[in-house]
Amino acid sequence: MDKSAIVTILKNNEERSRFANSKLIKKFSQEQKVLDTYLSDLAIKANPTLLTYRELQTGSGRVSKSKVVAFQYQHAETNVMDVVRKELKKLGRYSLANVHDAIIIRNKLSSYDKDEIEIKMRQQTNNNYWRLGESKLESYEVVGDEVKRDEQRHKEHIAAETERAKNYKSKLI
Repeated sequence: MDKSAIVTILKNNEERSRFANSKLIKKFSQEQKVLDTYLSDLAIKANPTLLTYRELQTGSGRVSKSKVVAFQYQHAETNVMDVVRKELKKLGRYSLANVHDAIIIRNKLSSYDKDEIEIKMRQQTNNNYWRLGESKLESYEVVGDEVKRDEQRHKEHIAAETERAKNYKSKLI
């Protein structure tokens, strides 16, 4: 069985217990249960077939409210990302990669294009809270010691070969 996120994050039993039993966390957990119940009931009312999805059930076969809520969020994200890709295509832009809830494009959108896509996202999903964020990705640079040694040996090899080539005298000439 997989460990819960809290067990993975807080490995010390005492710290985990103190955290889980704090007033703030208990209050948050109660609020989350109420919200999960509301959202889950709303989703199931709109789509009763969710009750039959095995991936939304617990090990004992009961419907997991938190799984239903996560399922709904994931589908909402997918729908809005489809809108973004469609609007990008209209602009002649294409995604280089789709990662979870992110679309990676080559060049930054203009403010106008970003605003227009956000309007479409909100109109087509009936959710005025969607917005596009942006992050500039930097290329990954390896800095491991083994790689540095390999690079240094390679540079030395190239320098030696370059020197050998400079001093080369053809026997045919």
